[in-house]
Amino acid sequence: MMIMIFGCVYDEEICNTIDVSYSAVIAPTLDANCNSCHAGITPAAGLDLTDYEQVSDSLTSVKILEVIQNEIGSYYEMPPAPNSPLSDCQILLLKNWVAQGRRNN
Repeated sequence: MMIMIFGCVYDEEICNTIDVSYSAVIAPTLDANCNSCHAGITPAAGLDLTDYEQVSDSLTSVKILEVIQNEIGSYYEMPPAPNSPLSDCQILLLKNWVAQGRRNN
């Protein structure tokens, strides 16, 4: 008797939103997706997303969380084309970090 077992592996992004870390998750996400425009001496829209205090204050604004969720092609799409929009997981991580108290960890 021969028994064969087959399995499937899915290439899915695992989105762990429990205990979201600023230094391990939020800062790298913003560095990769936002800080090419929102950093430096004259950041776009006056929004500097390069340090904890600025990010913590900025992400408490409901408007910013709305803007990063706008549909592709909308006037307020962030990040703007030709950049890729944030993934659903990245948006969820940002929201959960705020909901978890915006800890500097």
